[in-house]
Amino acid sequence: MSEQHSDPLDLGADLAQRERDAGVHAARSSIKPIVPSKVCLHCGEETLNGARWCDADCRDDYVEEPAKVGW
Repeated sequence: MSEQHSDPLDLGADLAQRERDAGVHAARSSIKPIVPSKVCLHCGEETLNGARWCDADCRDDYVEEPAKVGW
């Protein structure tokens, strides 16, 4: 059983920590594994060894696209 605190600041700090812990757990639980690809996710060209992009330029363009459309 957890220690009982009578100080409202201690209670608030404990609650905040529990909420942070729950948020971290939820974020980590929602991470999906990166799936290897046979084609570049940006231009569609064939890739080697399961790479997701054919080169650094396509990778950078792909990563920047959501920012351009407000994602």
